[in-house]
Amino acid sequence: MSAGPALAAPMGVPAVPVALPAARRIPATKRGLLRRNRAMAAAALVYLLFVFVALAAPLLAPSDPDAQVLPERFKPPGWLTGEPDHPLGADNLGRDVLSRLIFGARVSIAVGVATVVASAVLGSALGAIAGYARGHVDGALLLLLDIWMAFPPLVLAIALSAALGPGLPNLILALVLTGWVSYCRVIRGEVLSLREREFVLAARVIGASGARIVARHLMPNVMAPILVLATLEMATVIISEAALSFLGLGVGASQPTWGGMLNDGRQFLRQAWWLATFPGLAISVLVLSVNLLGDSLRDALDPRLRSR
Repeated sequence: MSAGPALAAPMGVPAVPVALPAARRIPATKRGLLRRNRAMAAAALVYLLFVFVALAAPLLAPSDPDAQVLPERFKPPGWLTGEPDHPLGADNLGRDVLSRLIFGARVSIAVGVATVVASAVLGSALGAIAGYARGHVDGALLLLLDIWMAFPPLVLAIALSAALGPGLPNLILALVLTGWVSYCRVIRGEVLSLREREFVLAARVIGASGARIVARHLMPNVMAPILVLATLEMATVIISEAALSFLGLGVGASQPTWGGMLNDGRQFLRQAWWLATFPGLAISVLVLSVNLLGDSLRDALDPRLRSR
């Protein structure tokens, strides 16, 4: 409460100050939480929009993404020509860029979700087993991690994709084999810090098996780090898929992908700038939304950051 201006009083009577209520301010912690919630909501909305576009691609695409109309090669976007046939232009074979963008979202979303789920399951299981068992099991896993991490992930993914050949299953397998290491390291560290807690010791005392302790007591307590890491790793997977498709090691030339569209349009940048611009924007917006979502989830689920 702060003292306000004094009220007017008759001659000879002292003025009495009037207390006015102080302006209410939102605490800094709540303001930070509000900003994080808004960022999370916006990022989730953008990501869900991409998911909807991928699922409804046959309904949203204005034309067949593989239909070649050679007389319309390098046709500019519709807002430049005033013709609605190709809203985002046509490529060097007369194919509609917007339709190929929409169908390319299916590959990026499918590869991202499948790779993240498979990598999280494999890496989390191995990390939890090694962190709880310790001893020779933990030592063998650490040796495997050191060997695996000696190779850059993208270089290893390129080598595996080249060895396995093009195709969606092979692409997902190559990315899973390069992505499980992050989950394994994080979950192993979390389990090592939890295995000596009271609830784990109590489960041992009542005769619970190691498998039951890991499945029923440890894994539910490490779901928050898994969720945050999976969200952040999805952005890396999307970029890796685009890079492999750019190099011709993705799902194959028969299916439109954003990385493949970048590769097709890079040699026509001066002649048809829209061929590489719109796939690049799609990749950037999707990766940015996933990164913001993961960062917001980390702030919301980590108690050390929640109090800031």
